[in-house]
Amino acid sequence: MDDVVVGSPLIAFCWPKIMSNRINRFRMVRPFDVLIFIDNDRKKCEILRKVLNELDDGTSKYYVIYGDVNQKINEVIDKAELESSGAHYLLFIDPFADLDLQLYWDNLNKLLNYGGDVIVNLHSPTLARGIESAKQEKVRQFLGGDGYNFFMQAREGGTPIEEATRLAYKEAFHKAGRNKVLEFPVETMQGKVLYYLLFATRQTASNSRWLDNYINWARNKIGRYSARDLKIIWGIVKGEQKTILGKREMQRKINEFTK
Repeated sequence: MDDVVVGSPLIAFCWPKIMSNRINRFRMVRPFDVLIFIDNDRKKCEILRKVLNELDDGTSKYYVIYGDVNQKINEVIDKAELESSGAHYLLFIDPFADLDLQLYWDNLNKLLNYGGDVIVNLHSPTLARGIESAKQEKVRQFLGGDGYNFFMQAREGGTPIEEATRLAYKEAFHKAGRNKVLEFPVETMQGKVLYYLLFATRQTASNSRWLDNYINWARNKIGRYSARDLKIIWGIVKGEQKTILGKREMQRKINEFTK
């Protein structure tokens, strides 16, 4: 397949502007004040920097940082201006098998000390394999003390390693003050979980259910569509479905997916 699918950096960079320009109820959506991208692959950083420079219309503020995120965490705090009054961030992390390449909990906790929310793309099967093969001290670095203790207790109680990994990561966020941690399993058509999305935030004083409502909306939205539906929608976006679907049917599917 020759399709090019944009990843999370370009979604974060472009999507708020696209949504506000094309969908009425998102007219007031603001793009991020500043975006910070970190990767320890120099070539990827160079490519991303070039792409963002091409897409930038002069209104975006962004940094592409090459290096180990654990060594760059103070630079992130500085560039995101988290010391400023009223600063708030959205952190997206994608932990996977090699624990040597992950954001260690002590450094993640430096960010959690400031006001912000976290989205984790948690591929627990792959991550569990990495934890299983790593030394205990490396696992402790990754999960933090509370997460590691929870993980060990769960394993001693017979909890499968994939589930123990996921639950331990959630517990670590709870202990770090993100008392609202919701998970959203992304499944195959056969019901097998591919990965989990975790949303970690602080519960509001009024006990608002906005995050629960959003998770339920997303779960129901994705659950309604078969692989065939998504393929058709992708074809519409690419302009390949015009001869297969009538204009009214095309518009109906787009409206359903974006409402």
